[in-house]
Amino acid sequence: MQPQDYAGRIPRDSFIISISILLAPAVLGVLMRLFIRFRVQRQRLSVDDWLLVLALCFLLASIIIMYRRVIDPMYLLVAMELGMKDVAVPADIIEVGYVYHEWSAICLTVSWCAFGAVKLSFLFFFKKLIDRIKPWQIYWWAITVYTAAVLIYGSLIFFLSCPYYYDMRQFTCSVGSKKGKVVAESIILMVLDTLGDFLILAIPVNIIWKIRVRWTQRIILTLSLCLTVVMIILSIVRVSGLVYRDIVDTIWETYWQFLSAEVGVFLAAAVSFRSFFVAQNRTHSPPPFSVKKFLQESFSSPKRRHPDNMSSTWIYGNGSEMEVLASRSTTREFDVHETQRHVDVEGRSAC
Repeated sequence: MQPQDYAGRIPRDSFIISISILLAPAVLGVLMRLFIRFRVQRQRLSVDDWLLVLALCFLLASIIIMYRRVIDPMYLLVAMELGMKDVAVPADIIEVGYVYHEWSAICLTVSWCAFGAVKLSFLFFFKKLIDRIKPWQIYWWAITVYTAAVLIYGSLIFFLSCPYYYDMRQFTCSVGSKKGKVVAESIILMVLDTLGDFLILAIPVNIIWKIRVRWTQRIILTLSLCLTVVMIILSIVRVSGLVYRDIVDTIWETYWQFLSAEVGVFLAAAVSFRSFFVAQNRTHSPPPFSVKKFLQESFSSPKRRHPDNMSSTWIYGNGSEMEVLASRSTTREFDVHETQRHVDVEGRSAC
């Protein structure tokens, strides 16, 4: 261990070990979900599955970048900013700082894309549960656009918060008065991100408390959704500890960014309603796969889908009581509206 390995509040070994340990359940969770999809449910991948796979790819790519390009110069530069003694400063420290600044922005952006893909995966999973409820369809599209906008903003902020590349001014971004810009933009991103999390949670919470399921199932689902709150807490922790001894602690920021991405991938893989409500296992061969048909039915209106269509069946899933009950809940709402309409018509006729 070199002296700079103890810079900041998270030692280098603790950083590497904890990130590596948490990566394992994230990867295993995704593989298990794919196994259940292919071998148990005998279904092909839907949009939310592909987004989850994409999130895992982003996560793995960002971790590789972090290990190869970021972690060593990050600890060295933070140690120098903190004025640690006995730190061996290389002769090309300026060039090291230039390269680190570029790769750090790339690394954080890729990990943020993993985080964004997780949220989009949640949204497309919930879309299947509200596909026949018009007000919630409109709400879903609004939240999806909002989430995409926050994803784009978060991807740009890592480059724009300190837009000096291969320039000596980059060393002033994390110290003195200029660090306020970095902190302010991070707080704005955290607020927008947290707001998006609560808006997304409104969809499953509404479904859980309106459909008829056993109280034990309600508790399990509610607790599983509470796990999403952990992601919100991690985002708040990341921003709240961003400043340390009057500098921007990039070690702290990077660590909690990766932690949030890993937890997000794991939750997206594990918190699947189909895993809790498996009514029966049906064995059938999936229809021939068509990319065009896959995309059309993922975004098309439910009114255009034929109920007996096989591709519509795989979208809603045959192993989830949750989705069936959500459909029944929608049918009950439709029946209530129809009954009210007939009453109004009879009232007008009587007049």
